[in-house]
Amino acid sequence: MSKSMWAWRVIVPGLGLVACSLVFSDASRLASKAAAAWNGAVPTIEAAPKAKPMRAGGLRVVAEGRVVARPGAEVTVGTEAGGMVLGVPFAEKARVRKGDVLVEFLADDQRAALLDAEAKLAEAEAEFAYQNGEFQRRSKAKTEPRQFVTDLEGTRRDLAVADAHRRSANAAIARCRSALARTKVASPIDGVVMARSVEPGEVAAPGSRLVTICDLTRLRVEAEVDEFDAARVAPGDLAVITVEGLDGSWPGTVEEVPDRVADRALRPDDPGRPSDTSVLRVKVAPEAPLPLKLGQQVEVEIRKRPSSAR
Repeated sequence: MSKSMWAWRVIVPGLGLVACSLVFSDASRLASKAAAAWNGAVPTIEAAPKAKPMRAGGLRVVAEGRVVARPGAEVTVGTEAGGMVLGVPFAEKARVRKGDVLVEFLADDQRAALLDAEAKLAEAEAEFAYQNGEFQRRSKAKTEPRQFVTDLEGTRRDLAVADAHRRSANAAIARCRSALARTKVASPIDGVVMARSVEPGEVAAPGSRLVTICDLTRLRVEAEVDEFDAARVAPGDLAVITVEGLDGSWPGTVEEVPDRVADRALRPDDPGRPSDTSVLRVKVAPEAPLPLKLGQQVEVEIRKRPSSAR
């Protein structure tokens, strides 16, 4: 074999194998470095810390509420008869006293009916006086016994009829006076005119509302406590009343806890609170007059009062 042929058949393939082995070695080393770098860049995922359990119970109850009037402190007066409104003397926010006329109706028909009833009473009184005198005269007359009895019984009957007419006329006068009195609607309490539902010149239907009166010195707060907090609220608990947008707070006392739950009337300001649950409408009495408006929404925080203060 010549030298040139030996070089092509032995030396060149050997050099190729050496070169391939070197390339494979370098590739393996680079792949190991890349894998090591990649593994080092991946952060270790740690387990998230467990949430701390919420403590059951609690020391306070927070609820939305509103300012309301005490029973009997807010009255809406109406009418039984209705008719044309002649006058409404008091404007809204005006102070009135018990017995003041709030609404006056046109009363021409009632006055005419009263005059007619009084005239019929006068006629009945005259008839009664005549029959009474006739009865007295006949009872003292000297006549035959049979004729005497017949005449006296007839006179007694006429006297009884005249007395019935007189009593009927008196009853008619009483009805007319009652109807005339209903044409003037008076305030049943001392208070402030909160709303007027009619104006002069309007025709009010029987049973319609006329004027709303409220005694603003007799207010309290109605707090809507979630039914789940019912066992944590009791009469005598301390309450703190606050209003969004106003500085300060007003202390009060829980005076009434109802025995039944009701539907929620106020939407909670806190979106985290459930809005589809029932509530207890707890009544809170403020310790001092509230500088708030009737119906104004408030927030009430209820806490257990110390036993020494109960």
